[in-house]
Amino acid sequence: MSQGVFDKIRRCLALADRVFQVDASDASDETKYDLVFSDDLSRALDQLFRIDYCDPDSSYAYDLQACVGALRSKCGELRRVLGPGPAERPS
Repeated sequence: MSQGVFDKIRRCLALADRVFQVDASDASDETKYDLVFSDDLSRALDQLFRIDYCDPDSSYAYDLQACVGALRSKCGELRRVLGPGPAERPS
């Protein structure tokens, strides 16, 4: 794989961390929804890697839960591609 793919994965993980930060905040579900599904986060993530999830379209909380759950799953897969960090690699 080219270095560009690894850079793309790192950018996606960094954006995902912002989504997780918003999700973990004390903000209202509506505010979280507005931030997570804003052009700055949602579209930027979608341009890096497609995040597929079933949108229940029933409430801000359920939509966020579905999106964040799918994003966590995708991030887990992307972290597997990157492999362990230097301190975690066997010598």
